[in-house]
Amino acid sequence: MTRILFATTALATLIATGVYAQTATTPAPAQAPPVQDNATAAPVPRAEGILMSNTLGESVYNGTGDNAENIGMVSDVVFDKEGQAKSVVIGVGGFLGIGAKDVTFDYNKVQWVEKDGDRWLVAPTTKDELTAQPAFDRKPYDPIPPAASTDTMAPATPSASTSAQNTAPAPAEPAPAAPKEPVVRADGNLASNIVGETVYNGTGDDAQNIGDVNDIVLTKEGKAQSLVIGVGGFLGIGEKNVTYDFAKAQWAEKNGDRWLVAQTTKEELMAQPDFDRKPYDPAPATTSSTTAPPPSSAQ
Repeated sequence: MTRILFATTALATLIATGVYAQTATTPAPAQAPPVQDNATAAPVPRAEGILMSNTLGESVYNGTGDNAENIGMVSDVVFDKEGQAKSVVIGVGGFLGIGAKDVTFDYNKVQWVEKDGDRWLVAPTTKDELTAQPAFDRKPYDPIPPAASTDTMAPATPSASTSAQNTAPAPAEPAPAAPKEPVVRADGNLASNIVGETVYNGTGDDAQNIGDVNDIVLTKEGKAQSLVIGVGGFLGIGEKNVTYDFAKAQWAEKNGDRWLVAQTTKEELMAQPDFDRKPYDPAPATTSSTTAPPPSSAQ
């Protein structure tokens, strides 16, 4: 009995010792290092052209140095009849665009320049020089207002009683005002007259509204290349942006208004690939600094 007890005790001690030894000698599994996402997004190929929406409303600087000044804001762009940008209309002075004076500046003299990870529009001029320019008159580029009706109503034939009562001569009517001097029409157009304009597929009675101009794509030389037309959706929500050849769009007079006509249909526009504006947008700022891993805690 005693030998059995000793044997049992020895066996228990051996098992306990083995378990302890296994526990003590087996290292804890190493914690897996955090997964690092080393994959970077594929760079977006940059387009050489320009979007009008990236130009309108842009601040204009007189340089990129530390003393560079904001001298105005782009309020419009003037195109010639061939769709070539000729002038930038810069609003100078005023406050938040209120009371600003619009003047023109040669489109070919403004440049996009990288500055502090941002893109600046630079014009080699000063605020004083811009202010000294004559104010820009947009009337020659705006649609011609419908002519006033020349129809006149013949006076009603007076009755006998009225003729008897009205023996005094009627007061002389004031002389008609001198006609206004007609506005000399410009051959070109303004970006602000194009962006936001409704696009129709014709001018007949069955003409349909097929979209709205959301943007204009310009080449790097400033030539209008494409209209970006938003088609489908409701009130601009859920619409699809597609491009249409700028040279194929035409202005037409309709019911005393000016219509922008594209020789296409809504279905043909919907079948076009989506317009991707990312290649035209400013490249996001990059940084070469890397975040160092946190120091390991002292053991």
